[in-house]
Amino acid sequence: MKKWFPDRNEFYIGYLPNAPDGITRVIRKVILLLGIISICLAALLAWHQKKFSPANFEYGVNTDIEGFIFEDPIPHVLIPLGRDQLGQQLYQTVLLVGFGKSGSQNAIHQILKSGHGPGSKARLNGSLIYGDGKALIQIDKVSDITLIEGQIDHVAAVQTDESFSITGEIVDPKCYFGVMKPGEGKAHRACAIRCIAGGIPPVFNGGPDGYYLLVDESDKPISTEVASIVGDVITLSGKRMHWHDWTILQIDSRTIDELSAAKRWRENLLAFEQGMTQCN
Repeated sequence: MKKWFPDRNEFYIGYLPNAPDGITRVIRKVILLLGIISICLAALLAWHQKKFSPANFEYGVNTDIEGFIFEDPIPHVLIPLGRDQLGQQLYQTVLLVGFGKSGSQNAIHQILKSGHGPGSKARLNGSLIYGDGKALIQIDKVSDITLIEGQIDHVAAVQTDESFSITGEIVDPKCYFGVMKPGEGKAHRACAIRCIAGGIPPVFNGGPDGYYLLVDESDKPISTEVASIVGDVITLSGKRMHWHDWTILQIDSRTIDELSAAKRWRENLLAFEQGMTQCN
């Protein structure tokens, strides 16, 4: 221990050119120790830092894909992948979104109305967005979609659970799967609200339990109703249904109303406790 403490008989004043040998050795050891601790702490923080999203947005790069387009439950295109061991056709689902913070509902409705209806085969030219096994394509204008020969019937989702609960966060898939990093959490909440308000369908991110498209009890897509709870960690309960390579969560619309009301109550209570005026 004596090596870590200078000799009490040594004396040093700052304006002297050199410190005594004992004090110099101790200062060097302390600086070295602090340097090692700083490096270890930095490495530890970096190790526990959230990994950077591997999602991609091919901005400015247009890709052609062919598949069968539908409006329901949300605008999407089904790309045939072949057949499974039972001979059933497999598809990849590519969600369709518009330019910027807008959905593709109007464009798809216009195309299908002028063509052969849902399930029409089409060639789409747009920018791909993909990450974590999910894919979207951004369609800038109606002319980016060309109907070609071919059509299939709508494939209904298959219900698997009578009752199911999951905890996670509502995100907008366009940003989450590639356009923004981060595309989730409080930092992205304002952007996600505007994307969903613009017609981009919300997705429930259940973490290790996967991703869910949200529909109400009438199988209609849920959209702006969730604006107030986007970016919050919430628990949703409903019926889980398999739909191609996605999962659909059918929830009672009253659940969203209750979660929104509970959040407003908490915000108003916090504002009251802090003597703030809460504007809604």
